[in-house]
Amino acid sequence: MCNIPHFFSDGHYDRLVVSPIVYDISVPDDVSRPLYLGGFTWNLTFRWEYPSPKSTIGESHLNPHSTPAISGGIYATWTDSFFRLGGYDEQMQIWGAENIELSLRTWMCHGRMEIVPCSRVGHLFREKHPYSFPEGIEQTVVKNRKRVALVWLEHTEEIDIARRPVHVPNYVTLFYAASPTALGVESGPVADRKELARQLKCHSFDWYVNNVYPKLLEEIEVEL
Repeated sequence: MCNIPHFFSDGHYDRLVVSPIVYDISVPDDVSRPLYLGGFTWNLTFRWEYPSPKSTIGESHLNPHSTPAISGGIYATWTDSFFRLGGYDEQMQIWGAENIELSLRTWMCHGRMEIVPCSRVGHLFREKHPYSFPEGIEQTVVKNRKRVALVWLEHTEEIDIARRPVHVPNYVTLFYAASPTALGVESGPVADRKELARQLKCHSFDWYVNNVYPKLLEEIEVEL
């Protein structure tokens, strides 16, 4: 049985996005793992992360657990909230990074993402995509990731401009360092998504990495 009452315990439950544990049915031992969390690298590639037993001491595996990101294919949220927070970026193409965009937008725009360990969905991962990429898969995915970077890694709260410490990294530069091919890829216009972030009074990416995903800061390998 899932432990869900706290989903509705605060005023922002309508901005909650929840995902089950998604396990690979082709891997016999995968289903036995108690908890997966979602994350990503500096080139905005999604990855699964496994919290250390020490970090979850005293926590029930029935309880939802906050996650920096979700895989994107299987999740639940409220329809009106989904569209009020901007829906999907319609300029992103076919497949790639839409889950990262959703994850950043949810957290930065005053929402929350959780993995619900007592809900498990088996998934058969395909060896290749069932759809075509007219511009090539790498070009398409990099374009999508670049759109995410230009909107959400670059977003700065108006309230933070005067207070912004001089040592805060240029996060878009870190993205380009991890994904140099993105420099030569057209992202398409992003002004409307930037305006969305402004209208929703979203937090900055600096807030996100310090409050939601500090592990990402530890992985900075670029000299600033």
